Amino acid sequence: MYFGIGTSAGTITDLGSLATPITYPKSTYLPTATTKKNGANSKRGFGLPVAYWTFSLMTIEERNQLKSFCSGYSATVYIRTKKDDDTYADFQCVMNWVDDDTSGRWFGNRKEIVIEFVNLVEVV
Repeated sequence: MYFGIGTSAGTITDLGSLATPITYPKSTYLPTATTKKNGANSKRGFGLPVAYWTFSLMTIEERNQLKSFCSGYSATVYIRTKKDDDTYADFQCVMNWVDDDTSGRWFGNRKEIVIEFVNLVEVV
């Protein structure tokens, strides 16, 4: 399987097969957006799943390729990502771009870019 992104379920493309290939990220998948303790101090999950893609080092070309899916700070996209059980699934979601991706500049590259995907709804 692979990490992918697209503007529709039918256009999800492997990150490594984009016009400018992007190295696969480290990923995190949370089955609920948040957890809260109840009166008995047990936890309960609330909200739709959330995923994070962390790129430890990106070229400016890779950054621009990924940014093309999110021209502002947020955009509706489709992704293929790894779930918490290490299987992959496709989701419709909102891609939230990092507030400042220039703070990690390093010799023309970008360090520690974390992209947040919220409101994940699995598509079959």
